[in-house]
Amino acid sequence: MLKANCILFLLLLSCGSLKAQNEAIPGNKQIIVSVSQDPVKGVINLFDKYPVVALSEAHRLQEEHDFIDRLLKDTAFPEKVNDIVIEWGNSRYQKVLDKYIVGENIDISDLRKVWRDTGFSSWTWDAPVYEKLFKTVREINEKLPAAKKIRVIAGDVPVDWTKSAKQINEIQEKYPRDKHFADIIEKEVFSKNRKALIVMGMGHLLRYKWDPYSGSDKPQTTIDFLCEKHSKEIFVIMVHAFLRRNAELESKLSTVPAPSFIMLKDTWLGELPTDSVMSKRYERGFANGKVAFAVVNPYVGLSLQDIADGYLYLGDMNELTESQPSPELYSSDLKYVGELQRRFKMMTGQNFPVEHYLKKRDQISFIQNLQHFRRLQNKNTRHRTIDSPQGLCEFQHKARHLPQSFVQVSQTR
Repeated sequence: MLKANCILFLLLLSCGSLKAQNEAIPGNKQIIVSVSQDPVKGVINLFDKYPVVALSEAHRLQEEHDFIDRLLKDTAFPEKVNDIVIEWGNSRYQKVLDKYIVGENIDISDLRKVWRDTGFSSWTWDAPVYEKLFKTVREINEKLPAAKKIRVIAGDVPVDWTKSAKQINEIQEKYPRDKHFADIIEKEVFSKNRKALIVMGMGHLLRYKWDPYSGSDKPQTTIDFLCEKHSKEIFVIMVHAFLRRNAELESKLSTVPAPSFIMLKDTWLGELPTDSVMSKRYERGFANGKVAFAVVNPYVGLSLQDIADGYLYLGDMNELTESQPSPELYSSDLKYVGELQRRFKMMTGQNFPVEHYLKKRDQISFIQNLQHFRRLQNKNTRHRTIDSPQGLCEFQHKARHLPQSFVQVSQTR
């Protein structure tokens, strides 16, 4: 189905030279700040126990990609890790990516198809941090023997954008994204007894996510699929990046160095209810202009340690920045802009916001831009209408874990 998807063991390993200290926190729980260990080493050491470490990626978060860059460049990484499985790669072009990563000369127009032709909002991957990962791994591989070279695996659905909307629909129905991600990891990592770092959006990697618009009561994220067979073999890390800044949480984390890697189990952070940070507003519209919406926590009734094992803290959300593509990428390539407009219209029924990308900014606030595009995503999904009172009942049924007062109808679009 073609959809508008334009939408912390008690040891804390911290960066820097700090005096050991115990930090008193609510509920008599403590986190012990380590003196010398680096969070990069903390993540790498996880591979001594787990064949797969899944790092949730906040799309375009510069500070997270700076951390990933440090992680990959650590000399211990290729000694313990074979593969990196990414969201921003169309599996249709895996052979092209394989050749580039080991040093072969690939025409840039062919290489760009890897991230520009994904089935998700491909313009997201125009931010320079995504191409940079490919370049970084290629540079690392130049210094490694063949048996140690890192492979980057493109995890996304093999969409062919030269096909019609109907044909693309059929491909996406045949290959649901999370199931496809899981199948790729099973085939390329687990079945070959390899070790992999998975880097994908939080919604794909946190456990037990409930989708209010899915017809299934069973969680269907990438990790949920994989945990059917490999629940003891995967370590999930969530990143400190949410749709809204929680002032109380930020205050409690204010003395924690950035970046820091925190183990969640049996800590005050791990026991934090998801309601405070994971709630989202979902919208669907009526043909008559009314809009049904629900404030939904996809992880209702759970704590952070239920949905993840570790936590990557990168600093106060107000200080986090977003990687942005240069406006010249679009202004100098009108053919590409035209193709983005065609795809955006096909996926959402709306016009691609090219004006937003043509604006040059010195520094981009991650949270402000995230909220902007969340509003845009809700606007673009309202055309998928709930056409009848029965449709609204269906909407309310799918939001059944919420108090009924959370399910409302707005008079305006």
